[in-house]
Amino acid sequence: MKKIEKINKNKRITVKQTTKIVYVCNSDFGRHGNIGFRTYHVAKETYKQKKLGRIICRGNAQKDVPKKFIKYVFPGYRIFNLGLSFITQFIWKKFPARPIQLHLFDWVVSKKIKKIDADVLHIYEYAPRTIKQAKRQGMKVILDTQMAHGKTADKIFNKNRKHVEENVSAKYANKIIASSQFVVDSYIDSGIDVNKIELIPHGVDLNKFKFSNKKITKKFTCLYVGLVETRKGIEYLIKAWTELNLKNSELVLCGRLNLSLRKQIKKWKKIRNIKFLGFTDPKKYYKNADAFIFPSMLESSAKVLYEAMAAELPIITTFNSGPIFKDGTAGFIIPIRDYKIMKEKLKYLYDNPKQRVKMGKLSRKLVLKHSWKNYGKKLNKLYAKLFS
Repeated sequence: MKKIEKINKNKRITVKQTTKIVYVCNSDFGRHGNIGFRTYHVAKETYKQKKLGRIICRGNAQKDVPKKFIKYVFPGYRIFNLGLSFITQFIWKKFPARPIQLHLFDWVVSKKIKKIDADVLHIYEYAPRTIKQAKRQGMKVILDTQMAHGKTADKIFNKNRKHVEENVSAKYANKIIASSQFVVDSYIDSGIDVNKIELIPHGVDLNKFKFSNKKITKKFTCLYVGLVETRKGIEYLIKAWTELNLKNSELVLCGRLNLSLRKQIKKWKKIRNIKFLGFTDPKKYYKNADAFIFPSMLESSAKVLYEAMAAELPIITTFNSGPIFKDGTAGFIIPIRDYKIMKEKLKYLYDNPKQRVKMGKLSRKLVLKHSWKNYGKKLNKLYAKLFS
């Protein structure tokens, strides 16, 4: 917290000023389903406490924080990003869209930061130029991670990259926010001091996903929500489900279909008890499901796990997905790529309807402390801690 000194005729008075926070997210501020939604819940709490400086973002999708606090990266930035992504998906797969987007974002935001007087930079992107500029201006920097460290991803997917921007950003940050133990471990493994890392799980709208009178149904419906892509362990899920061939059952998948899997998805759509719904609002599917499965190989702490818990569902997931429950309580935590254990846990929930209802109730109970309001308060406590 900054201090200023005012000179009175007879004495010097020290006056404390409110700490000002500037947020930077390479996303639409307030839009559900992306980093901007997480930023929104933190910044809204900061605004209430009169600590908000500025928000630099791609676009605005909310009304609670006044527009005067919001600065866009530049006009047409979203269209520019979409154009680069289009090239990668449909024209040239090896086109470096993501590096171009990040370098441009970092360069533009570093210029905007120069004109902002604040005490804390809370940034949701690996942007070393921006972070260094903030440090030169005397700001404390909080780096909010979107995923486990890239070195961990390389081990999982057998890649070998340099991660320069990621490592430099982590080096200059005062604090690194990790949303799960998996992310904490990944940054420690990359050489980051554990004392620099703060474990703060995400939040969820507890009212939106509250469904009363959940009953045991005759048909077993298992739900998956998220991108339908390799990183999420989709191939192993489909293999486990088809080999089980459970009677009177259905696997429902809500999420955009990745073009790289279009050939496999075309075959999978022919399976009688699998439904691919594409991009859709999953709320009613949470309500009607009996269990939730999310076998991802790399996440931070998947928001869909919080939503499924709030919806009172038993869960099958991986440690790499960032669950906030222990194995055997609100569900099961299985190894990545292990479709055999996945089959075993699916069969258990199928055979034990009373137990899955019991696990679902515990899911709801455990997630109650993870409201978005509590999430915002935790981060504001971190700001205070930086200046204590």
